[in-house]
Amino acid sequence: MTKTNTIDKLKFASLFIISWGFILLFYSTALSNTIPGAMLKIGGYIIDNHQIPTYDIISWNPVDKLNFICDNWLSAVLIKIVYSISNAGLFAMIAIISFIVCSIIIIYNRKNTSQSLLLSTMLLFLIIAIARNLSLDSGIFVILLFTILLFILNTYYKKDSFSIYFLPIISLLWANIQGSTSNFFYIVALIYLVGHSFKYKIKIFEVKKAESKKSLKLLIITFISILAMMINPYGVKIITLPYTNDLDFTVINLLKGFKSPDAKDMSIVLFCLVPFVLILIALITSNRKMELQDFLMYAVFAFLTLRSEYYLIFFIISASFYIFDYIILPNKITFKTRSVSLKPAMALTVIAIAALSFIFVHTNAQSHFINQKLDQNFIKLIKNDKPKRLFNATALSSDLIYNDIPVFIDENYLVYRDYNLNDYKILNSLILTDSSGEIQHNKKVTLKNIVPYYIDKYKFDKILISKNSRMYQYLINHSDKYPLITDSFEFAYFDVNNK
Repeated sequence: MTKTNTIDKLKFASLFIISWGFILLFYSTALSNTIPGAMLKIGGYIIDNHQIPTYDIISWNPVDKLNFICDNWLSAVLIKIVYSISNAGLFAMIAIISFIVCSIIIIYNRKNTSQSLLLSTMLLFLIIAIARNLSLDSGIFVILLFTILLFILNTYYKKDSFSIYFLPIISLLWANIQGSTSNFFYIVALIYLVGHSFKYKIKIFEVKKAESKKSLKLLIITFISILAMMINPYGVKIITLPYTNDLDFTVINLLKGFKSPDAKDMSIVLFCLVPFVLILIALITSNRKMELQDFLMYAVFAFLTLRSEYYLIFFIISASFYIFDYIILPNKITFKTRSVSLKPAMALTVIAIAALSFIFVHTNAQSHFINQKLDQNFIKLIKNDKPKRLFNATALSSDLIYNDIPVFIDENYLVYRDYNLNDYKILNSLILTDSSGEIQHNKKVTLKNIVPYYIDKYKFDKILISKNSRMYQYLINHSDKYPLITDSFEFAYFDVNNK
């Protein structure tokens, strides 16, 4: 084995170690305020009753059995099973899945050892993007499926890989893990089909036509995969769900991580802008002509990221499968190092990372994995109070659900969009707007009577809100009608005097 080959292999191995180190570093506090209350509730219900709920089992909503589609039922079951084994298992699950995603990207780019520094940078951006939007829900499973899909499609067109026959299994899992994003599967497959359907060249673009049999095979397997998506509790509804449940203005502005990048927050702008600009420069300035499917993947996920920061994860993953083909770096090793001396250093690094992993998981398993926003005394008081019609801030819904306290609304906003979502937004902000963000004109409601109007409408008996909300100040100023029961640094719990 030559010295160069040894160094290349060590570089390749170091990427896995670096990825795990990044995960430990940036995920260390990402779960500290995360508790999957709704997922645990739904997963527990499915396991205990051997059926998927056909109505909202979380809210006390006055509408009898508010209908909703549990498109992420399989994710809920998996999270409940892992949580039942160990609290630390939730962190381990997300960390391991993230590591698998990074490993797939590393393995796909294993021949680009001269670009290990650039690849490390891509992985760093990816892990930070996941950590910023980290939540114990179905999203982490979708990230894994998306990565596997791209690996299979890219490998298939580079060499006729048998893995293409696994696409129907991926689509089946996707439809049951998070049906609301299952359209990603066939959109990406269609992009690759179009990108290899004919031969064409212009100044910077190139379409490389694949063998007719290869494109036909992918087309047939994609069609079979779409049919496989129908194998779920809701049938064809899952295929149409991404379009019927399109996020509107109100939902996007409430969902964590789903807001468009805020132009006033320079850190977010730069974080999104740097990958955009650098990848685009690499595509345009490369001596290699830009392939159509690469341009389409860039355009689609750049557009989605501008709409929601969450999709930056998918942008970086997709770019990791094509960008290194456009960046040509010298593959020469300009320094002399004995291969023998590198092995002990690599071994020590592995041992250090392993020790850090053990210490981190062992320490956090005792304290941080179930870190609630409300302390136990606050929770105990509410449980003893037994509110029947509680108005709650959505930020606290997971804590309440986790402790079996019925909520008015939780973070699954699509369930409530046609029911009480807009009323919640008005009451919490004391601004009269409709679902599109426009000022609404309801003669019964004015800025002076917003609170009493909606409290009477829903017959709230207790109110639990953030001290940062406008509603908090209103309740404090009207303490005769809404006496304060207790509060913490961030939240306040009020009674409603209906006399």
